[in-house]
Amino acid sequence: MDRGIGSPKVDQGGQDIKFERGSLVFRMKCRAIADINYLSSFVFRLAFAEGFTQAVNSEVKSQAFLSKNYDGYFLHAYAARYQNFQSATADDLITIFHVPAWK
Repeated sequence: MDRGIGSPKVDQGGQDIKFERGSLVFRMKCRAIADINYLSSFVFRLAFAEGFTQAVNSEVKSQAFLSKNYDGYFLHAYAARYQNFQSATADDLITIFHVPAWK
């Protein structure tokens, strides 16, 4: 039961998920590398972080890379997500996506 903090009461619940430096090699000369971080609420991090440095860091970065080798030719795909929480207020954040696109 989250009783909240402040006036009016602010819910401190949330999720902080980390998947760091994962690498997977598929068949047919294909490789994937990922470093995934997800934070649903900055208030959650402020309330439940294990250390001061982690608690005050408002940036959340994720990136994934896929590489395919085909007879000496390489095909690469890169995707990234960057979030910066501006304050403890809900939905006060900046999100930037970098994803592959064909033109």
